[in-house]
Amino acid sequence: MQEDYLSKIRSAYNQFTKAEKKVADYILRYPKKVLFMSISDLAEACEVG
Repeated sequence: MQEDYLSKIRSAYNQFTKAEKKVADYILRYPKKVLFMSISDLAEACEVG
């Protein structure tokens, strides 16, 4: 399951905005950590929003 969403992020990456790429990069770097983060915590960690 984890690999499924990571591969979807990778395949769509070039279509993302700059902010979306920041979030995608963080998710790809820390896939297990983000599972337990709120969206607010994720946005703060990625310095977006």
